[in-house]
Amino acid sequence: MTSCTSISYGKHLNAMLEIEGSAEKVLKKLARDGTPKRLDLPVVDKNEGWPK
Repeated sequence: MTSCTSISYGKHLNAMLEIEGSAEKVLKKLARDGTPKRLDLPVVDKNEGWPK
């Protein structure tokens, strides 16, 4: 995923870094609250659903 992100957004991030002056400011502008839906998985108790 890092490689794909670098290819897709690397130049944009470099431009933002040059304009904003720090990585912290760039991340503050880009960050969003929450978790991606594909990563929002239910928590399953150990061995739940498995025969004993």
